[in-house]
Amino acid sequence: MKIIVLNERHICKQFQQVFNKKKMNKILLFAYLISIITISLIIFNLIQVEIENIFAKENIKFIVMILAGLSCLIIMGIIIVNEKIKKIKKK
Repeated sequence: MKIIVLNERHICKQFQQVFNKKKMNKILLFAYLISIITISLIIFNLIQVEIENIFAKENIKFIVMILAGLSCLIIMGIIIVNEKIKKIKKK
């Protein structure tokens, strides 16, 4: 049985190898992370909106946040497509 002793240097080396093998683009990682956060904010704001009186003064801020989240998703989608096009161009 093989025993592996992990220290900080070994863990950092493993992370570097994983990122170098997959060649994960930092911009893509950032775009996916922001997209996940945005989707969760959209869902949260959808839950807060009262459907019976959707255009009430109380609901306007939630509706604005939903629209802002949707626009952020569109921008992140454009960034993701842009990075994929760059990757195809390099090949």
